[in-house]
Amino acid sequence: MLALKLIPKPVIEASRAKAEEIRRNGKPKNWVTGAIFILIWVLLAIWAGEVMLRMLWYDRG
Repeated sequence: MLALKLIPKPVIEASRAKAEEIRRNGKPKNWVTGAIFILIWVLLAIWAGEVMLRMLWYDRG
């Protein structure tokens, strides 16, 4: 609450107006950026799984 009180009223009003305009016009979608983020997460999950499997196999023998 304190942080919200420190923001000047004109800034809050402008931000609310911009948010309302975005809501009315529809949220812009950037599918390429989303796909890149998903690809990065999938690659990180595969890498982490591979590292864990190597650690398990290394402990066995």
